Amino acid sequence: MSMPSQTISRWLSDPSAQERIGRALQGVIAGPAFAEQCIIASRDTNLSKCSPESLLSAFLTCAQIGLSPGRHGLVALIPRGGEVQVQIQWQGYKALMERIPGVRRVVPVLVHMRDEIEVGADGAVSHQFDPFDPDREFNGPEDLRGGYLRIEFVDGETAFHTVSRSKIERNRACARSQAIWTKWYPEMVAKTIIRDAWNRRALPYDPSVAPHMVAAEDHDREFYGESPSASVTVSGPSERALTWTTAATEEKTEEA
Repeated sequence: MSMPSQTISRWLSDPSAQERIGRALQGVIAGPAFAEQCIIASRDTNLSKCSPESLLSAFLTCAQIGLSPGRHGLVALIPRGGEVQVQIQWQGYKALMERIPGVRRVVPVLVHMRDEIEVGADGAVSHQFDPFDPDREFNGPEDLRGGYLRIEFVDGETAFHTVSRSKIERNRACARSQAIWTKWYPEMVAKTIIRDAWNRRALPYDPSVAPHMVAAEDHDREFYGESPSASVTVSGPSERALTWTTAATEEKTEEA
C-alpha cells in the first residue's frame, strides 16, 4: 500500500489535477507552492489512517477557498472516522481579507466586560484594558461585551467595524452543534467578527477576493451546520449600532 504522501504526489503531478487546482486558486497562490504544502501536510501522522481520497478532497477544498494547508494556521485538517475535514481558522479569513488591494491589515478584537470602550461620533473606537488582569478571560458570552474589526489601510487610514454581543450570539445559535463554540469561544467570536465585516461590506469589494470568501463561508455553513432559522435571546448592556469609519487613529488594541 502506498503512503498518502506518495498518492498525493502522483495526483498533483497529473495535468488535469494541476489545471483544476489552478482554476480554484485563481493565481493567489503559485501552483507548485500549494502542491508542496499539500505533500507536507499529507505526511502528518494524525492523518495516516485517513483515506487518500479524503485527503485529496480536503486539499481541493483548500484550493477552492484560496488557502494552503500546512503549518500556517489558516486551515486545520481534522481526521474523523477515517475522513479528513477542513476547518477554516479565523486567521484564514484574516489572510483572505488582507488580499484586498489597499488593505494592509485587519485585526479582530474582543471587548471584555471589564474593558473601557468608547465609540466616537465619527465611529472611531477608543478601547482600554489591562492585559495583565487575571480575570480578563473570554470563557463565554458572560465575559463578552462585543467586538470590532480594526481595518488598517496602506494609505495610513484606519476603519472600524463593530459587532454587538447579541449579534455574535445570534450567529452562534445558527450552528447545529455548539461543541466547537464552547471549546473555542474566543476564536469563534473572532471569526464571526471578520465574517460580519465582510457581509456588511465594511471593506472594499474586490472581485479577485470575493470568490474565495464566498467559498469559505459556504464551507463554514456546511461544516458547522449553520441554519439561519435558529434564534437566541441575549440579555446584557445595550450595544451601539454597527458602524465604521475611515478616520485615522493611534489607539492600541489587543489582537484576539
